[in-house]
Amino acid sequence: MRKERVKQDLRVEIASCERALKVFGIEEVNRATGKFCPGKRIKGSVYSGEFGDRVFAVKKMSREIDISLEVNILMKINHFNVINLYGVCDDGQSLYLVSEYMEFGCLKDWLKRGRKGGEEEGGIGWEIRVQIGLDVANGLYYLHNFTKPAYVHQDIKTSNVLLNSDLRAKITNFSLARSAAAARDTNVTVHLVGTRGYMAPEYVETGEITPKIDVYAFGVVLLELITGKEAVLVARNEKGGLEEALTSYVDANMGETGVEMALPLFRLSLACLRRESETRPNMEEVVSSLVKILTDLRRLRSFGDDSSTDRSVIPLRRGSRNENDWSVETASW
Repeated sequence: MRKERVKQDLRVEIASCERALKVFGIEEVNRATGKFCPGKRIKGSVYSGEFGDRVFAVKKMSREIDISLEVNILMKINHFNVINLYGVCDDGQSLYLVSEYMEFGCLKDWLKRGRKGGEEEGGIGWEIRVQIGLDVANGLYYLHNFTKPAYVHQDIKTSNVLLNSDLRAKITNFSLARSAAAARDTNVTVHLVGTRGYMAPEYVETGEITPKIDVYAFGVVLLELITGKEAVLVARNEKGGLEEALTSYVDANMGETGVEMALPLFRLSLACLRRESETRPNMEEVVSSLVKILTDLRRLRSFGDDSSTDRSVIPLRRGSRNENDWSVETASW
């Protein structure tokens, strides 16, 4: 009876989406995906589909899963850094979400492939990585502050960040998202959901859900952008200092300047990963910091590839004695 009730609710939800979303027929979906042939498979249950002159991603979903909340959220969201849902399909046996196609796949796989995103030296590579981080931060800033109601994604991780052909990032998979207001009303969850390694301490210990759990998960994503490794929490080297601790963790693809460029990002990630949620920055502050880091990177690159350039004349922000200070205004290069 429960399964039948879920099916009925889904049909009602999809029907209510008809004005905002296209409802595809299964014949159209089968034709676009070659009846879900292996050659069209992107990953898991996601396939590419050619709908006329456009390519979309088609995700096949079990009817056991209630997707009504995710569809409802994506209907309301219109932001460059959040995946765009174009339509749905229900053939009576399975459900299908039709969304924009992201040519470079998920950030997790992109990091595994070790793409540098440009020139051999670290400058361009860092710009791409910081821009990806900024895209994710902008998406979360929008979810936390400009949607009605405000949402907590609750499952931010590199496999839920997709990259388009320009290596611009968009947040996907809203199956665990909840409104911030609803989360406050039901502060304790029956069981934990999410991904180990990305869960904030307060969520693991008490089930507390606030936007700060997304900030914590973003801190892990930022570390992965720096290191090129999966969900690695880099412990601070008390004896050798921050620079020495970073040397063995920064992605080797980033060249000799890797550690130097990583310092501001590393400080910001540590701030997002603070144990006490109230001491973490909010996403507006994270966005502001990443904008400043990206601006400095571009200014540094504008001095050219001349190795004789005296960096002491470049007006970068000079260092703080407090290595845990996340503010870019006091970041050390």
